[in-house]
Amino acid sequence: MGPEHRERNNAVWKAARRGNIQRAEAIAGIEAALIWFELLFPIEELRVRALALALDLGHPIYDCFYLALAQRQNAPPVTADEVMIAAARKAKVKVRRV
Repeated sequence: MGPEHRERNNAVWKAARRGNIQRAEAIAGIEAALIWFELLFPIEELRVRALALALDLGHPIYDCFYLALAQRQNAPPVTADEVMIAAARKAKVKVRRV
């Protein structure tokens, strides 16, 4: 996912988090920007879960796509990012630290 798509997704997440838009509007808002992630994995089944994680955890949606994928595949993400590790633990996703 390129930086411009991450920024748009993050902006949608922030707007929903602040209550400026409804959850359904946030879901609709990210659909167009998620084409790049779909090159790695079909996002249709991940988008709602990723947004729910982002809103519930207060964590950027682009990381939450990886958490949603990890949950779906029952495979731990690998990261050195302490904030991502904390979010994964809150979401009850096993994570491997680099």
